Amino acid sequence: MNATNWLLQPYHEHLRRTLTPRRYAHSVAVMDVMARLAAVYDLDPGVAQTIGLLHDLAHDIAPEEQLRLAEAIPLPLQHASERHPTILHAPLGAHLAQADLGITDPVILAAITQHSYCGENAPFSARYAWCLRFADMLEPGRTWQDLTAQLAEPVYGGDLEQGARILVGWMIPFLHRRDLPVHPNLYQLHRQFFDN
Repeated sequence: MNATNWLLQPYHEHLRRTLTPRRYAHSVAVMDVMARLAAVYDLDPGVAQTIGLLHDLAHDIAPEEQLRLAEAIPLPLQHASERHPTILHAPLGAHLAQADLGITDPVILAAITQHSYCGENAPFSARYAWCLRFADMLEPGRTWQDLTAQLAEPVYGGDLEQGARILVGWMIPFLHRRDLPVHPNLYQLHRQFFDN
């Protein structure tokens, strides 16, 4: 067991208790992709893997409980879309990573928050947030081959901007087809990439 795996072991134990087996397997797979992307984008490997492993920490909490927790904290929800579990699980997960697991690294907390497009992409965390978004889509358990075929080459080749452009262009129609909310930040990114 390498040093990073040893350090992450308590988080694995926590996730086995709090996530469904399917969600836990997804989280481990995202962690593995983040390890690969760390080498491509010059990320700290331990930070990258921690982000990947914990990104869905709050995902399996029931929607009404997510809202109750968010209101009790209270989380600063700025848009109506942030009350939907598709988006809310990210900032709530960052809060739980800090409150329940003692994580204080702002890079980890920001990337977890931002993976559903909440919050602001501060310069210190933007690469981590984008890599998490990529890893979330590229982990082998995903079944959307159309996206994987487009995304894998630029992302693994180190072209973060092209990867982001492809992901944003794919994500909004995907969310619309499923009647899921689109965060205003995602619309803003779409305008930046495609309206110029």
